[in-house]
Amino acid sequence: FSHRSSMRHPASRGDVEPVRQVTLSVEPSGPPKRAAALALQKELREALGQPHVGAHEALLCWDGAMRQLAAQVAVQCAERGELIEQGRRFFIGRIGELERAKEQRQQAAIDGALAAAHKERLGLQAKITKYKLELRALQTRLASAQTS
Repeated sequence: FSHRSSMRHPASRGDVEPVRQVTLSVEPSGPPKRAAALALQKELREALGQPHVGAHEALLCWDGAMRQLAAQVAVQCAERGELIEQGRRFFIGRIGELERAKEQRQQAAIDGALAAAHKERLGLQAKITKYKLELRALQTRLASAQTS
């Protein structure tokens, strides 16, 4: 088994260990053995047990494990392995769509908050300008009352 460590927790700044993704390093050469499934299960458990594993990293681990499981099953029955692989690709695609939709909603909320803050700032600037004009008028009246 090999581990791909290119993914980091989205909130990390380099201080978090990379998450190991369970990946297939060699194609199975014979019928899958119980030991292969147990080894895959152990690899998955270890990868998921790392500190700072978030939902995205866990998804990557499960994706790698399902990819390997599909390859193991395909050795005995190509059609069954392909069906598992198609299911894996479907769910990964759907999860990607959901993640993109969530990001779009979050960005729209941020844009709305920024627009509201900008509108509030403009309103406050208008009030400040109004109060400055009122202050100048009062200062002018005070100066003319003092000179009379």
